[in-house]
Amino acid sequence: MDQLKAELMGGLRRKIALYTELAAVFEQEKACIVSSDVSALWALNARKQSLADDLRASRAALLEALTAAGIAHRLDAARFTVTDLLAALPKDGSRALRPLAVQLLNLKERLGALAAHNRRLIEDGLAMVADLIGAMVDVDRADSGYGRCPPAGRRAQRNLFLH
Repeated sequence: MDQLKAELMGGLRRKIALYTELAAVFEQEKACIVSSDVSALWALNARKQSLADDLRASRAALLEALTAAGIAHRLDAARFTVTDLLAALPKDGSRALRPLAVQLLNLKERLGALAAHNRRLIEDGLAMVADLIGAMVDVDRADSGYGRCPPAGRRAQRNLFLH
């Protein structure tokens, strides 16, 4: 049981380190969104994908440790939560892991907030671009738009006094 506890603690610490790094990437992403640095956003996206792959491997390793210790569980590597993991352990084994589990849950909550904030920044930026395009091109009138002149027969008389 001590070996399993050590493996699980190591796995949870690894997940905490990965989630902490992911939070830093989300902070960098926010700065890139604000500064409109698209090339840096692509690089950060690749880093996020790499971290997600590492997190999937870490999740699988946690379940493999349970299986190797002979603990029967019906947990799916793609869907289990840290709470499910603790519930699969005997009571005395899960007690030492609870502080790490709480830290992990707090990090996940922070990541959700960071991701939602970045998503709002992108949506607001896209809405602003849509508004700018809408100001240049009046979508209600087919003959309007930036740089367009009305057809020759339909020009309105201009008051030269105002020009």
